[in-house]
Amino acid sequence: MTAFAGRVGLVTGSASGIGRATALLLAQRGARVVAADIDGKRVTETVEAIRESGGEGEWEEVLAVNLTGAFLVTRAALRALRVQGGGAIVHVASRAAIRAKARHGAYSAAKAGILQLTQMAALEGAPHRIRVNCVCPGFVDTPMTRGGYGDSAFAAWSEVCPLGRPGTPEDVAKAMLFLASDEAAFITGVALPVDGGRAIV
Repeated sequence: MTAFAGRVGLVTGSASGIGRATALLLAQRGARVVAADIDGKRVTETVEAIRESGGEGEWEEVLAVNLTGAFLVTRAALRALRVQGGGAIVHVASRAAIRAKARHGAYSAAKAGILQLTQMAALEGAPHRIRVNCVCPGFVDTPMTRGGYGDSAFAAWSEVCPLGRPGTPEDVAKAMLFLASDEAAFITGVALPVDGGRAIV
């Protein structure tokens, strides 16, 4: 949950008890937390607990990389493609943008932002013959995914995915090339799930 994103919470007595619980919960929900207490050692422990759980720093970093970065590149691309006389942009969102996943609040929010960025860029680009779409990959077999989730997660995905397997990088690349190609000349502003049918179950 990110109900307090962009807000600052000053929590007194945050070294223990209700104050500590409040500080931790505020951080989990997206706030920047100023932890205050006369017990310097224990309030430092509270701050460390916030940092270890991701804290406000993780939220900002994930949004900066996954959403702000995409916005900046898209803005530059739109300008260049206008001069060129048209073209296509394909964003990479995620299944997490359309299906909530526990403990992935910042990532899911960033990728959901990509969906809106895609639609707005598609509207702005259309008069200039610029199409903008995005793909929403599901569980894809990459070194990063294997390192982060392990083999058991691949087996679990295969059991619930209608097509019975994780995606490959080539699966996603082919969908992106289709959206960038002239064969998709009348498609803009869409978010295409590339997830083996997982979005429908």
